[in-house]
Amino acid sequence: MEFPFKTKICGVTSADDGIMVASSGADAIGLNFFSSGKRYIKPDQAKIVVDAVVETHSEFVVVGVFVNEPAEAILEIVKTVRLMTVQLHGDEEPELVPVLKELGSAAGLDFDIIRAIRTSPRSETEALDLPSVTAEAQKWVDAGVDALLIDAATPHEYGGTGKQVDWEGFSKIKIDVPVLLAGGLTPENVADAISVAHPFGVDVASGVESSPGRKDRDKTFAFVKAAEERLSAQ
Repeated sequence: MEFPFKTKICGVTSADDGIMVASSGADAIGLNFFSSGKRYIKPDQAKIVVDAVVETHSEFVVVGVFVNEPAEAILEIVKTVRLMTVQLHGDEEPELVPVLKELGSAAGLDFDIIRAIRTSPRSETEALDLPSVTAEAQKWVDAGVDALLIDAATPHEYGGTGKQVDWEGFSKIKIDVPVLLAGGLTPENVADAISVAHPFGVDVASGVESSPGRKDRDKTFAFVKAAEERLSAQ
């Protein structure tokens, strides 16, 4: 099955923003279930967002972002909120992937799994540590993930930092699943990022916000337009 999205707006915290993002032409939203995160959303509120979005955009993909949660807790939220994709964004080990898939299948749940790999921000390194990133990526591919996401790391933060990945280094990653680019993307630079990095798709949080968790309509629409035009030209 083809991976279901290329443009994702992450860190949505309200139904109004979810509907707005869906109407922008984006393919997916991310809901952050990391309770210490700036964009945390409680599962009951997340269900309200999903119900509102899916009512008018039935093909829209809803991704749950998790940080260091046990399999049982993840699956409970997948079931309650009706998530289509699980994104592992913490310090999890690859062994979690087959556990999630086996327990999910037994519970009648069908979802994709993305693994986020955090790298040093471009401003703090001359180049992406390609051998290290490739080795880490391959471990997760071997474990059965459906896609990877490369993000820029900041100590004690898990995504949404606004830091950029080394785009040129990203372009050299060769792996057998779709690889998404995140980290410091904005409406102004996403086209250039795609031209240099050649990702399968892109993911943004802070770059389309008026404040953490509050999405700006103009920025969101501009980001999606610029991203999809350049992605379709690859």
